[in-house]
Amino acid sequence: MLRRVFAMFLAICVFSLGLVVTPFDVKEVHAVTIPGDITPYDGSFVDLYSKLSKRVKEEVIHAITPEQMHHIAAAFSEISREHGIKLRACSETIDLSADGVQPAACISKDTIEQVCGHAIAAKKDKSQRPECGCIQSVDIGAYNTCKNGCIYCYANHSENSINNNLMKHNPYSDILIGTVDKNEKIITRKY
Repeated sequence: MLRRVFAMFLAICVFSLGLVVTPFDVKEVHAVTIPGDITPYDGSFVDLYSKLSKRVKEEVIHAITPEQMHHIAAAFSEISREHGIKLRACSETIDLSADGVQPAACISKDTIEQVCGHAIAAKKDKSQRPECGCIQSVDIGAYNTCKNGCIYCYANHSENSINNNLMKHNPYSDILIGTVDKNEKIITRKY
């Protein structure tokens, strides 16, 4: 079955660029379709992270007001209900449940327990923002290692660093970038 949810993402992008989106616009855009079962659909409104470039923060992405968030959330919620999709939002500072959007977590205890088939002992990740619902986890990525060039990425700060890191990449190494030097020690993380 085709799910008409790409428009949710598209409308958030349009809105984050500072364009005015009316309920009619949201309904009109939702004709864009993508295949597959997309439930639940987790999304998030734009946050102006300190690590984003100055140009992105000043020229590309604009913060939106709580009223605009409620407007978009209510419109998206109506669209998602029409297609049997549960809509959730990550790390929002305002409660969108009255608009039909429940809180989400990227690293959800419930989801991991469902995938594993058993309960896990997990606590909220204290290193995340207060609104974040994620449980403790270990990030296996590394900064300045992706060449996709996404404008909203906070993990890349320097094109030179990205290129230098990618030149060090060894697909046979035990680590993501480079190789373990004889003077380095790999330590098992204690939880």
